[in-house]
Amino acid sequence: MITNKAYELNIPYVAIVDSDWNIQKNYSFVRNIILTLMDYKYDILIPNIGMSAGRSNILIGKTVVNLFYPEYKDVLLTPFPGAVVAVTNKLYMIVNNKNYHYDWGGEWDIISLAIKNNMKINTSFVEVLPARHRPNDSKIKDSFQIWRAILSNEDIINRFDNLIKYDKKVKPYNKLSKLLLNKNNSINEMIDIIEKNSSTETEQQLLYMILYPIAYILGKIDDVSIMESSNKVLYDEAEINMISDLAIYCCRLALISCDIAKVCDKSKKINGKYFSSWSIETQNKAIKEYEVI
Repeated sequence: MITNKAYELNIPYVAIVDSDWNIQKNYSFVRNIILTLMDYKYDILIPNIGMSAGRSNILIGKTVVNLFYPEYKDVLLTPFPGAVVAVTNKLYMIVNNKNYHYDWGGEWDIISLAIKNNMKINTSFVEVLPARHRPNDSKIKDSFQIWRAILSNEDIINRFDNLIKYDKKVKPYNKLSKLLLNKNNSINEMIDIIEKNSSTETEQQLLYMILYPIAYILGKIDDVSIMESSNKVLYDEAEINMISDLAIYCCRLALISCDIAKVCDKSKKINGKYFSSWSIETQNKAIKEYEVI
């Protein structure tokens, strides 16, 4: 709605920021993000929130960029910052695409559809105070919806060779990593290993952010086991960065033998339960309701 209204009013640029964003210095957002977009004539600018990046960025974001969009790995450092600045007509084109998801997956769609349509996309740093840590049963919905968006974008089919060619080695560093790296485990075997051998809540994030949503989309599981904690901080920041390469390894192994075209088609149709009510039909309805004539 924000983008469509800006388009209707012929406003050249639009900035959308999550309501829970806490910018350290407001002028840095204007100078580093908005003015950078204008000065360098980018179409889309995705803020780099640095050390404030959490589970979605470090595990899902880093994984999908490295496996499918390696040419952007030094650009898209935090793909899910909770904010975007864009040329209005470019963002309008994206959010009115039939494959755009109006849920948590939409943040990835902005990136993937911008790249697919050869838009100029870049990043710039903005200092943001760390956001609250949401419980696992809430955060897991983000990961399911994001992975649906990732795998339903048809460009993923053309980029699957990048996943196959990815060959960065991961060195085992503890018991869990040794078990996961010991052999080419199936996705169900990896889930079983983590469920039985994870020693920290941080390690369990490999399930919530990577393996559960992918396994569900692939039809390998039909339910998940969510373990909640009384701790206010659900993962250790240093450890979450340490396991990020293991997340890439697990994701690659989970997807490498799949028929990516069939997975892409299935991802377009799946909804309900851990996903939102989004469908191509409801997106088309929304496009017509908010169409700018």
